[in-house]
Amino acid sequence: MKKIVSDFKFKISQILWYFGPHCCFLEISKKREFYNDGQYSLQFILDSKNLNFPQNSFKINEKSEVSMNFDRRDLNMIYVKFEENQKLAEIQILEDLTKELSEIFKVEEFNFHTKDKNFETFDFFQNIPLRLHTVTLSKIDISIDNAKFLLENFNLDFFNLEKSMVHAPNGPQNLNVNCRKLKFENPNFLTFDSILANPKVQELESDHIFQNLEIQDFCIFIKLWIDGVREKPNFTIRLDFENQREKNRKKFRKGVMDKLGELGIVKATKEQLSSGTLFRIYRTDGKSASLQIGRYFYFNANEEEEEEDSEDSEDDEDIVKIDLKKSYKDGRGDNFGDLTEEEDVSSDSSGW
Repeated sequence: MKKIVSDFKFKISQILWYFGPHCCFLEISKKREFYNDGQYSLQFILDSKNLNFPQNSFKINEKSEVSMNFDRRDLNMIYVKFEENQKLAEIQILEDLTKELSEIFKVEEFNFHTKDKNFETFDFFQNIPLRLHTVTLSKIDISIDNAKFLLENFNLDFFNLEKSMVHAPNGPQNLNVNCRKLKFENPNFLTFDSILANPKVQELESDHIFQNLEIQDFCIFIKLWIDGVREKPNFTIRLDFENQREKNRKKFRKGVMDKLGELGIVKATKEQLSSGTLFRIYRTDGKSASLQIGRYFYFNANEEEEEEDSEDSEDDEDIVKIDLKKSYKDGRGDNFGDLTEEEDVSSDSSGW
């Protein structure tokens, strides 16, 4: 093995396992992007077809009992020949390759992508001596038990479901999610409470709704950011509005906005963009977040602290400034409601 990879002097950043409808391979690469080209990646493609391989053979390591034929088509692609009934199956071969490569190179992360191939279990991840960084499941169905195993037992950076379904026959489940970024097309196997107050989940992108979401859920989420429990959330969630009618979106938006002063927002600005109405809300410490509510709920905590705008320092007619301190001091409520009563035609055309 060391002789085969001796030409690669670059620092390995990741090992990727890929399972597709017609092949599977292990890739080592320098960059974080999948499927790197050129001199910064090497693929071990497992092949059980009847290809005419030259009589080159290698053992993954000195202890390996099985020698496998291989064909190096070019610098960056090695076809590994194995029999389907061979002692070492696909997963075992990839495990052994990964363990050996992790001893040869200093590997930063391990990624997994399967497409059109279902797995009954993902227990084999526990045999990998590397941190599982990214899991991408494309066009497959998995059980709620497998989803629970992946989301709770590994310190994932990114869990991505692409046109995939998690079967939860008993409805949405409360899971102890241990993942920084989640991306779903259908999140209805998971309760919003599983991520609402979970500081480990910093980013969420969902193209379908969570079941039974109410205004209060989003108010609680914003309050957690105000109180510093959720410092850097970046959430995009599709909302459920009957017939996607503008008046329903406005009603929901007004319901959230009317609560902001009560929650502890001290100042806000409203700006009309091509994508719709953007609100920037401010905490007492000056930190701000961008908020948009249309067909999607979009919340993004800004990275840097925002300086308090003085009334004399900025005069931008496109931005409406809102001071909530006085309005809540006298108990009359805030003035968000008035601002959200106007027509917001752009949100219909843009998707927000």
